[in-house]
Amino acid sequence: MSDTVKMILSFACCMSSAGLFISPFPTFRKILANRSVQHFRVDPYVASMLNCAFLIIYGVVNSDNKLVIFVNSVGLGFQIAYLLIFLYYADIKKKLGYWLGAAVAFFAAYSLVFLLALHDPKKKRVAFGVISTVFHITMYGFPLVILKKVIDTGSVEFMPLYLSVGLFVNSAVWLGYAAFPFDIYRMIGNGFGVLLSLLQIRIYCHYKSSDPVLPGAVILE
Repeated sequence: MSDTVKMILSFACCMSSAGLFISPFPTFRKILANRSVQHFRVDPYVASMLNCAFLIIYGVVNSDNKLVIFVNSVGLGFQIAYLLIFLYYADIKKKLGYWLGAAVAFFAAYSLVFLLALHDPKKKRVAFGVISTVFHITMYGFPLVILKKVIDTGSVEFMPLYLSVGLFVNSAVWLGYAAFPFDIYRMIGNGFGVLLSLLQIRIYCHYKSSDPVLPGAVILE
């Protein structure tokens, strides 16, 4: 890949990732204004935190992924900030705290085991490429968890369009970047990202005209 094309794709990845990282701002403005997490779910932000964390390690063991390290380091900072806000305003702080602790413990245990047990750099790339792909797909799929509430209430109030659009643009740009040079893990993760985010946008467009009829707040199920 020529330096010019690589530079253009790298810039596009940075811009699309920045857009994705700030896309939850409207959601968190509502949370701060109402001093409650309402019906917004924490799952996507936990998945995003783990995705960014594992991609940082993947970038470290894969020396040609400095952009991956930089972008996901910034993303990790945003996700931690979002999760701290969630934790502060959640009604079930103790349960949420345990869940976040379990997520951090899983990341630490997985990383230590495979970094220490595997000495071949190629095997390390496989180990962290696979796990990062799993959480990448999970991150894109978690917004669909709210689908039952959308169908039951006919409302997309808690399935924000800006997040789905941000996920689509980001996954599409990174899908192009992963092709030059070819990275199977980023191709699979972002390929699923394109499909899942398009599905979310389709669902939003179908239900967007409905009035919300919302029951009591639920954060974790």
